[in-house]
Amino acid sequence: MTSDGLLRAWRDVWPLGATVLGLVLFLGPLSVPWKLAGVGMLGLGWSRHGLKARELLRYLGGFLAFVVLRAIVDDYGLSTRWSYPIVWDRFLFGEVPTVALQRALLTPGHWDRFDYAMVTVYLTYFLLPPTVLVLLWRVWPHRLRQYVSATLALFSVSTVIHFLVPTAPPWLAAREGMLPGVTHLGAAVFGVVAPATYRYGVGISGNVVAAMPSVHLGVTTLMAAALWPTPLRWPAVLYVPLMGLAIVYGAEHYVVDGLAGIVVGLACWRWARAAAGSESVS
Repeated sequence: MTSDGLLRAWRDVWPLGATVLGLVLFLGPLSVPWKLAGVGMLGLGWSRHGLKARELLRYLGGFLAFVVLRAIVDDYGLSTRWSYPIVWDRFLFGEVPTVALQRALLTPGHWDRFDYAMVTVYLTYFLLPPTVLVLLWRVWPHRLRQYVSATLALFSVSTVIHFLVPTAPPWLAAREGMLPGVTHLGAAVFGVVAPATYRYGVGISGNVVAAMPSVHLGVTTLMAAALWPTPLRWPAVLYVPLMGLAIVYGAEHYVVDGLAGIVVGLACWRWARAAAGSESVS
């Protein structure tokens, strides 16, 4: 490739990289100066290609509202539910899959590559959704609005359910003696490797009884739906069960939480598609 070709390629690539990096810095568990740096990177990325600011602002505003409301609803919602997901998991599988998986694969205090891999997959949730947002803008912009609308719908529905049916995750149920031999893998591994970042992330979450539905699985389902007509369809689709394994093995969610997240995600995607169709007709 000639130097002119490299220069043109760089001009096409750097705004995308700047925007992704800016979103990661802004949404990530970092201090205020880093967040301001993220805003600056976002500005650089947008200025080159004219990102649809309205959709990005809707996404960021919806995400921030979700974080705030999610932290509030556990203080004002109904009493915490502990047993129904345990009953459903046992009905479907004979045993709570988190218990069975950890008994077969996990040795507490001796983390192997599989344990680190599962924690890493879990943490990619905080990077890949904004990356897909930017990718849709840059490569498949006709799918951007539907992705944003479906994500905001998912946040809204999940917040209402978290308020009405606050549900404890497996690791918290284990602390109360309701499940045997369960380790909170994310806290055990990431809380030791990067304790300050982990504590910050827990503070941002602000609600430990928001297991039903799994927003992790809901968002990954939306990513797969958005990327389905693209060459990235199979990596996006395979990412859904991989994330499902990570959250169940790590004791973040029951299987029924994940299934509910997938159902809510698909319903929100279909609603967003119908809404986009009605807007185009009008």
